[in-house]
Amino acid sequence: MRSLENLTSFAAWCKLVTMKREKQKPPAPDEWTAEQLLAAATSVSLRQLERWRKQDLVPRPRTIHLGQGPGTCSVYPPGTDEQLLAVYRLYAKKRNAHYVRWYLWMEGYPIPLPAIRKTLDALVLAPIRELQTASGQADGFDATEVVVQQALPSLERSRRGRALRKRLNYNEADVQSAMTLFFGLLFGAEDLSFHSDLLDEEVGELSPAQILIRTLGVERAQTDRIGDGEPWLQSDVAENFQDASEMGLFSLENLSLALERVGREELDQAREMSDLFLWGLQMVVPYLEAQFGPGAFGLAMVHEISFDDPAWRAFQLLGFLCWRNKGLSSGIDQVLAAFRTLRDASADNTQAGVVNSGVTLA
Repeated sequence: MRSLENLTSFAAWCKLVTMKREKQKPPAPDEWTAEQLLAAATSVSLRQLERWRKQDLVPRPRTIHLGQGPGTCSVYPPGTDEQLLAVYRLYAKKRNAHYVRWYLWMEGYPIPLPAIRKTLDALVLAPIRELQTASGQADGFDATEVVVQQALPSLERSRRGRALRKRLNYNEADVQSAMTLFFGLLFGAEDLSFHSDLLDEEVGELSPAQILIRTLGVERAQTDRIGDGEPWLQSDVAENFQDASEMGLFSLENLSLALERVGREELDQAREMSDLFLWGLQMVVPYLEAQFGPGAFGLAMVHEISFDDPAWRAFQLLGFLCWRNKGLSSGIDQVLAAFRTLRDASADNTQAGVVNSGVTLA
């Protein structure tokens, strides 16, 4: 009888162990241990894997219990092997965690939302904050004046600086005004004016709005047209820039607020908008210039855009978020809708061409 009681106790113990094991989800066939990952990516060391995990460049593993004896094991989610190889590839180009994280996110790899926010801050907002802090001025306009005076002597040493001076006919006063207006927008300066009330018309002084139009190279946007259509830049440019200034549309404060409030879904949508917008520009501008000549429709500035520059792309993305937050996205939404139609048509044509050639898509 005593032996039967021992068997009953053993059965209860087995049931308890079984229940504990059932609660622990076993590794899926496509999950990866660290050893398996390093075997798949032979150029990556265990120290690199751990560092990149802490930097949120690869997914964080989950811990599974192997039982009372064997202990625990960490397993990484499916797809980690491909992401690890992507990290290695990107780090070989530039050893900067923010740049690598940006490109991973743009390529569609999973990056936690706090890590994306940190990278966008580092690429866009931190440099602006550093400039304003270095100026020693809390007021936006005062900071602008200091930063512009510090930047003017070095303009000739940069490609963009030389292009700015050339576009404004090497008029130093206009160059200084252009820089003051742009930095003023970034620093949220309250005393900016884009109107021409104080200009001396006798000497042909340019208004602030005219300076910005020349700086952006959009003069032909006010005159070029297709058929009986109107030029795309018809509104009062001075009024548009004045409204943007008063709303703080591109100010550090509002860019920071947009990043702080954005959720995962909205941020992913902004990324898709950014991709579509740049794709559309690269498709449309060469076609228009082939038909109407270089700089057609005031789009010459597109050639100066560094499409692969994470800082520029991140600024554009935050700009989209600000436009939406201010309820001003209807115009850009129409542009994106047109680009989306063009992209879909291009995809359909590509598909049709492949089918007609007898090639089967995987």
